[in-house]
Parts: sequence; C-alpha cells; structure tokens
Amino acid sequence: MFTGDLERKTYADVDAFLKESIPEGTRLDYKRKMPDRIERTISAMANSEGGLIVIGVDEERATRTPKLPPDGIALAGQAERVQSKAYQAIHEPITALDIGTYSFPDDGECGVLVVRVHPSERAPHAVDQGRTVLRRVGAQAMKEGNDLDDRMDIDRMGWLFERRTRNQQLIDAAMARYESLLLNEPLPAGHYRFDIVAYPAVAHATPLTVRNLRAFTDLRGKRLFWSPWSSPPRTVSGGLVRIRVSPVSPFATPSYCDVTGLTAYTETHAPDTKMDEYNNTGDPVLFYPLRVEDQSLALLEWVGLSCKEAGRGGTIRVRARLQGIHNMRVLFDSRTVSDPSLQGEVTAIASASADDLASDPRPCVAELFSQLFEAFGREIAHDDMLKMIGG
Repeated sequence: MFTGDLERKTYADVDAFLKESIPEGTRLDYKRKMPDRIERTISAMANSEGGLIVIGVDEERATRTPKLPPDGIALAGQAERVQSKAYQAIHEPITALDIGTYSFPDDGECGVLVVRVHPSERAPHAVDQGRTVLRRVGAQAMKEGNDLDDRMDIDRMGWLFERRTRNQQLIDAAMARYESLLLNEPLPAGHYRFDIVAYPAVAHATPLTVRNLRAFTDLRGKRLFWSPWSSPPRTVSGGLVRIRVSPVSPFATPSYCDVTGLTAYTETHAPDTKMDEYNNTGDPVLFYPLRVEDQSLALLEWVGLSCKEAGRGGTIRVRARLQGIHNMRVLFDSRTVSDPSLQGEVTAIASASADDLASDPRPCVAELFSQLFEAFGREIAHDDMLKMIGG
C-alpha cells in the first residue's frame, strides 16, 4: 500500500496488508474512525517522511498493530472530506494526496479509507491557523495510546525551512556530478547529444547506498541499456555508471545513478546519412527519436520500479535535452524544420509520480518529446505523440 496506484487496488490488497500486522510508526497510522482533525496527521507526515493513514481500522494498544477484522467506516463523502481538510485547514495547503476507498465485500457502503501522504518539498506545514507545526515520531517516543503527531521545536522547524533550500542544493550537486562525469566531453563537429535526467522532487533524506544502486541495476539492468558489449556497472563518485560502447554502432550510451536518486543517460550521435531509404532525401537525419524514446521509456520505468523497490514514492522531475542541433529531420515524415535562434540546445521538463512511471512511462515521454518537437516549430498533439511511441 505504500506504493502503487491506490485506485487500482482492491479490498483484497488492503486485507493482505493488514494481515502483515505492521505496527503503527512514523510512516503508518491506524484510525478506528475518521478523525475530526485529520489535518494534524496529514501535516505531520508531510513534514516528515510521508506515510499511510488507514481509516476504519483500530489498533491493538500494546503492539500498535491493526485489530482484525476492521470495523470500517461509512465511506460516502469521506475522500472529499480529507481533501477539503488538507486544503483548508493546513497552511500552506497540501493538495498532492493519494486516496483509496475500499468497500467490504459484503457491504458496499462501509469499508476502509487509505490516505497516502508524500513528504513535502514545501514543508513545514502548519495547522491551528498557522500556529502549530507537527512532526511524526517513533512509537517509543510517545506514551502508550497516544498519537504519534508531536509538536515540532524551533530547531526542527528551522531544519525543515533549510530543507527547502538544501533539497535544491542536493539535486543541484547530483546534477553537477552527472554533468561532470558524463557530459564533460565537447561535442564533435556535426554531432548532437540527447540526455534525459530523472530525480525526486524531494531529495531522499537518507541517501541510497551504492549497494542499493547495484541491487537496482542488477534488477533491471538486463533490460535497460543491455547489449552483448555492455560493460559491468562500476562505482564512480558515489554512484553507478553503466557504459556501453558498441563496436558496430556509433551510439555511445553512458548511464548514471546517483545516491540521491538522480538517474540519467546520454547518447551522442553523428548525423546518419544512411537513412535515405526511409526519408527519400539526400539530407542527414539529425534527430533519431525512435531510439532515444525507447531508451527514455526504459530509464523512466526503471526509475519508477526502483523507487517502489526502495519503498520511496512521490513526484519525479524529468528533464530531456538536445544539444548541438539546429534543425531536425524525423522518421515520421520527410520535412526538415529549423529555427536558427535555438543556438544548439533545446530542453523539455515534465513531472510524474514514481508509481505512474513504474506502470506506464509513455505519457511522460510523450510530453517531453512534444515539447522538443514544438521547439522546432512542429506541434504534435499529445495523443498523436503517444501513438508514435507505441501508446
């Protein structure tokens, strides 16, 4: 329940989760009934590491594990009530909530409500007309039976304000490491480079370890960037770099995964004059989207899956970039479009949840490539772009 699309889950998934008897803690809260002030737990989780609020399930006081079978609540209007509280009773409002409602098999009106709260890049969030800032604490820090939402002291509030700045600093530092490791070589004359970078909107409070990264690379590496000539992953500056150099292809495909969660790959291409059979012209194909789309899909799916394996969700920012190119011919038609003001670089930005990338990264890639094409004066509707990449 910590990951995955809540709308696609069923009561059977909730039942299986409850039977795991996971104790209440900093990232999990059981509520027998809908709290009058649920905004307190929502804001506390957003100020901390996020988590789940499972409503309609009482807890065993001694163990803080769920009491089965659950009592349930009347579900009508409850999801809307939670959204309203998060927006109106918290400052600044929290709008990015995942909510699932799950009816009992024998009672369509009652069941369990699950609210997933993501760690917020805009923390701290306050309640009580902006006067109280809360955080989640471990069960051992509270008296038996008490909620795990605790007032945050000045030092911790200062740390959260600093996290707003530090979050961007962590991402900027990870981006700089990636650029210095894989993009420091100047482009040869006449070549162009494509790169795509994905990173969490909230940098991981506990960075991934190199061991984590190796496990993720082993998990999906055979699909991502695989070829008979792939070199094994190697550790570089706290991250993993997988580099492929094919003896029969001009493509050089380095990839990079940083301990903060930033993941990227880049390709450098020479203009391909062998594509005349496809476009019936004597001009080189300067942008070969079919290949980079395929690699982009694989990378973003890998990012989503690795986040789920680590129990990390939330929003993923994605940047795609073309460098060293002033005009473009694509395989979808024979037109060349150009814009001399581009000066050799085009950038596209998109966002998606880790769950969405794991299940279907195509909408995110379609958005990126629609932006890239638009920069060259070629508008393509999002649905048409989805069809072009197999959506």
